[in-house]
Amino acid sequence: MLVNPARELPEGCISDLAFDEWRAGELDRDSIECYEAHLLTCERCQRRHDTIEAETEAFLEKHPRLELPAGRPVGKVTPLRPKRGQWLAWASGGVALAAAATFALVLRPPADDAGDLASGQPGLVRMKGSSYIRFFVKHGDQVRRGGDEQVVHAGDQLRFTLTSDRPQQVAILSLDAARVASIYYPRGAESVAVGAVRDQVVGSSVLLDKTLGKEQIWGIFCEAPFDVEALRVALSEQGKLPPLPECSVDELTIFKEAAP
Repeated sequence: MLVNPARELPEGCISDLAFDEWRAGELDRDSIECYEAHLLTCERCQRRHDTIEAETEAFLEKHPRLELPAGRPVGKVTPLRPKRGQWLAWASGGVALAAAATFALVLRPPADDAGDLASGQPGLVRMKGSSYIRFFVKHGDQVRRGGDEQVVHAGDQLRFTLTSDRPQQVAILSLDAARVASIYYPRGAESVAVGAVRDQVVGSSVLLDKTLGKEQIWGIFCEAPFDVEALRVALSEQGKLPPLPECSVDELTIFKEAAP
């Protein structure tokens, strides 16, 4: 659909066809790991990735997906790129590109971790149902997988992933120890659509500020679009999320300490 097989590529670069197959979940793990490693160092492929995502969003706006009688979407391509927004702690501009290159599209947890992740042990993500969030922590030059009750430090960067078994509207919000509510994803005031995805990496990292202590994070998955900014305001005023009928919520906690 968005593939240009005739495009001439520098040696080793990722073709449009490969990008399309990657987005559609048709690549094997070896190919994914190879492309992920290439994206770390290739500015050409990083730019091409962003261009294809913009083309995808424009195409889907012009040609909404069809629905079969059983409600199954046809031709759905999942956008990976968040819209611009308001939370000042998001990496932006050249910083965002550097974060994307180092923190990356490369953070793909093994497919056989579901048993450990469901265990509820500290440092592991709690899986609640079929829609949930995970994250990775970048501390200095080191990147590690994070999880529920994770200890992090001011100045660390978080990169979130999304998993959903069907198309939904999503957002990620947080409430820190000072009762400041923030929108971690997306960048705008409205929820964003994702398809049926597994460990889809969101487009930018979150830079943690100097507010220390317990911070709660919620991944919100709803059937219909919703006002994320209104939820943030309610979270700030009430110290908890309001009732969200027909939505599922995945909650985890981090503990922020001073930078060592």
